[in-house]
Amino acid sequence: MSEDNLTIVWIVAAAAAAVALIFFARWMAKKRIAALAAAANGLGFSFSPERKTELAARMQNLYGISPGSDDYAENLLTGTHRGHAVTVFEFNNTTRSTDSDNQTKTEHHSWHIVLVDLGRSFPGLVIEPENLLTKLGKVVGLEDIEVESREFSKKFSIRSKDPAFANEVCHARLTDFLLGRPAVIFEISDRFLAFVHRNKIIPSRLQEELDLALDVRERLPDHLFVA
Repeated sequence: MSEDNLTIVWIVAAAAAAVALIFFARWMAKKRIAALAAAANGLGFSFSPERKTELAARMQNLYGISPGSDDYAENLLTGTHRGHAVTVFEFNNTTRSTDSDNQTKTEHHSWHIVLVDLGRSFPGLVIEPENLLTKLGKVVGLEDIEVESREFSKKFSIRSKDPAFANEVCHARLTDFLLGRPAVIFEISDRFLAFVHRNKIIPSRLQEELDLALDVRERLPDHLFVA
């Protein structure tokens, strides 16, 4: 086979491989959408795979979300779980950075978010396990709120502009629960209890994630919800 013919063969093979990859990616996407729809149906939730920029705009300031551009939400599941209104969706955005050689790097990021509607607005609150970043924050003066449980204050970072509200939330029933689950991160933002996960939705884990969210919700003090 001549060199020219061999080049043509390689070009055709590369094109065929590219087309095959495109069709495979589309097939995998359809398969994933079907799995999410089936998971939603099993939970008694509604499901919408369409992109929603308005929802993304409302949630882009959650603590667990890295700032970016081109924000959009998709794969929205909504329903009632253990008597509470719940929303689960994927949040996507794009970040662009320039290195020392003036080369622009574009990255696409995806999270999924579990929201429990609290029925009324509350001061912002973030609770996460103590880590290097939170410890560095203390060094520069960004002190955590100290709550009644010294063990909890030592193992978790509690941040809010309303220390009194943070102390109300961090009562013994909730702190004891969280001490047994040291990887849990959540926040209260306006009227939502939010759990931000740094990956796309995994259908097989939805039930577990919803139960965790409701376990936390049901340990919030009842008096907070009395008008």
